[in-house]
Amino acid sequence: MELIKISLGDYPRYEELLLERDRCIKEGGIYRSHYMNRFGKMIIELFRLKIECIEYKKKMAACLRYLNRGEKPDISVIEETVQGDMKDYYERLRDLTEEHLASLKSVGMSEEEVLRVKQIYHEIAKLIHPDINPRTGESEELLDLWNRVCVAYRCNHLKEIEELKVLVIRFLTDNGEDLGEVYIENIGEKIAALEEEIEAIKNSDPYRYKYLLEDEKLCEEKEAELENEINEYKDYRVKLIDEFDKLMGG
Repeated sequence: MELIKISLGDYPRYEELLLERDRCIKEGGIYRSHYMNRFGKMIIELFRLKIECIEYKKKMAACLRYLNRGEKPDISVIEETVQGDMKDYYERLRDLTEEHLASLKSVGMSEEEVLRVKQIYHEIAKLIHPDINPRTGESEELLDLWNRVCVAYRCNHLKEIEELKVLVIRFLTDNGEDLGEVYIENIGEKIAALEEEIEAIKNSDPYRYKYLLEDEKLCEEKEAELENEINEYKDYRVKLIDEFDKLMGG
């Protein structure tokens, strides 16, 4: 087992990658918020139309089962059954709607404030990041503080992260933490894994939204693509409603 003391070898690179990984996750969340701010209304409308089409197809399948048995379709039973089947879809629609509303309400921060949040986060991370200080995983209170720090950092809550820094330092002081004796096991493997994780994050959709949002022409093309798909599903919904009405009439 390879043990590396924090003052030696590859530790600075390891720490740098940990902070870069967390920064990329945060930036991905920001790009996702901007993406939903720009396209959320159309995305929600499209998803709602898709749900309605799925719902009608399920109703039609249920009607056909009745008819194939030589029975008259019981619409109340069909509605109740299909609504149960659609629960997950409607929960996703609700989540998308809430995400869009949150993106519209997000308040911008000055560049100075954003940098200050980043600075404080780095200071705290060097003290209690679970991958740096194993004591964080062993203490429920310290782990809770760390989780709150992560939320404040990703949401750019300056006041919250400033207050959490005070709480972290007080906890470490009260518990006599000696961070100079922290060791990192198998640091070479962990560095390689972090590099792969960062690359994966940068190639994920939330992070790649950055390149779309920076190009107004691409944004307009995306809006046109969504508009076309919305119109296609509107036509498809009309067709399904007509087929469903014919089934019920038969």
